[in-house]
Amino acid sequence: MQIRFSELRGKEAVNGGGDPLGQIINVVVDPKTEQAHLVTMRAMGPNKGSSTIPVGKLKLIDGNEIVFSINDEH
Repeated sequence: MQIRFSELRGKEAVNGGGDPLGQIINVVVDPKTEQAHLVTMRAMGPNKGSSTIPVGKLKLIDGNEIVFSINDEH
């Protein structure tokens, strides 16, 4: 699957259970592989701040939501 960052930016991220993880704000690039494999998000609710989730955990894009196959918040 090939996805452009512009397609992800600003969308809401949720885990597989539908719990909110935050809004996608950036992509982090691994300097060794030069591949963008992490997505940085602002956490919602009591866990405000930023966190990273491997792009490989991306499960599906559904309208304005991006679903990741993880069970808990990062």
